[in-house]
Amino acid sequence: MKNRFSVWAIVLVSVCFIAFRCLHFQNGSRNGYNAATWDAFGYYMYLPSVFIYHDVKELKWVSGIDSTYQVTGGVFYQAIPLESGTYTNKYLLGVSILQMPYFLIGHYLAGLYDEPQDGFSSPYQYALIFGAICWAVIGFVFIRKVLLRFFEDRVAAFTIILIGLCSNLIQYVSVDAVQSHVYIFTLYALVLWFTIRWHEAPQYPYAILIGLTCGLATICRPTELIIIFIPLLWNMHSPGARKAKKELLTRYRMQVLACI
Repeated sequence: MKNRFSVWAIVLVSVCFIAFRCLHFQNGSRNGYNAATWDAFGYYMYLPSVFIYHDVKELKWVSGIDSTYQVTGGVFYQAIPLESGTYTNKYLLGVSILQMPYFLIGHYLAGLYDEPQDGFSSPYQYALIFGAICWAVIGFVFIRKVLLRFFEDRVAAFTIILIGLCSNLIQYVSVDAVQSHVYIFTLYALVLWFTIRWHEAPQYPYAILIGLTCGLATICRPTELIIIFIPLLWNMHSPGARKAKKELLTRYRMQVLACI
C-alpha cells in the first residue's frame, strides 16, 4: 500500500487515544463520566439549553444539573448575569456546533437505554468523549495529506506520532475531551489543506470551505482569528511570490468575497 507508514501512524495514535481514555475510566476519575465541567461546561452549555431545556437566557436548569453532576466547579462563572435578570454565555458556540452530532447520538442512546435525557448522564459523556477522538482522527487524516505534499511518507508518519503522542494533544483528546482544543486542532488541519487546494486550483468550494473553517475556529475561541493568516500569507515567501499572490487574488476576487 502506498504511503503505508503514515496510515499506520494514524492507526497507532488513534489506538493510544482510546487506550488512554479507557485507562482514565478505570482509574475512577470524576472526569471519566463527567467531562463537561468547568470551562468545558461553558462551551457545551448551548446544546442542552437549546435541545432539552429550551432556556438559553434564564438558565434555570443549571442549578439542578449542578447539584447532580457538579458541572460549574462550585461557582457559576460560565455565564454572565445581566441587568435584565438573564444571562449571556461567556463562551461562543463554535465548539457546541462541532459537538452537536455526538450530543444527538448521546441523547438517542440515553432514551434507548432508559438513562436520564438531561444532557449530562453517561451516554452524553461517552458520546462527547469518543466524538472528540473522532474529530482528532479527522484532523490527523488532513495533517497527513498536507505532510505528504512536502515530505516523504516516513517523515509524515514520524511527525504524526510526535504530534499525537509527544504533545499535550493526547491530554485534550483523551481526558479533557470537551474542551475546545481538539476541535481547533482539526480546524487548523482543514484550513491548511483547503488553502493548499485553493492555491493549486482556485474553485468556489475551496474558497467557501476556507471561510467556513476560519469562521468556526473564531467562534470556538475568538483568539483563533489568527487562523486567517494561513490563507492570507500562503505563498508570500518572496517578492515574486507576493506579486503572483496579488494577481491570483485579483483574478479570483469573487471567490475571495465568497470566502469572506
